[in-house]
Amino acid sequence: MGQPVLAWSTDYTVSASVKPLSSREAYFAKAVRPETTHRIIMRYLSGFSHHHRIKIGARILNILAILNIDENNRTMQVDCLEVVT
Repeated sequence: MGQPVLAWSTDYTVSASVKPLSSREAYFAKAVRPETTHRIIMRYLSGFSHHHRIKIGARILNILAILNIDENNRTMQVDCLEVVT
């Protein structure tokens, strides 16, 4: 029908340390939706922003915060939210 189709593409492939921080179940529209937060430590990527998302296998993580550790452009801490559907 001529409408644009939104699709994700891979911008970066990197090694990272992934640590689960907490887990909870949220009630959304009268349905239980489990949520898990993660902290990812990875090398600094110029241009990496909240508009990206992280994929680990089949799991998708939405970015909550990006911190440039020690402000030296070497390592980033990325706090994420995994929403299990």
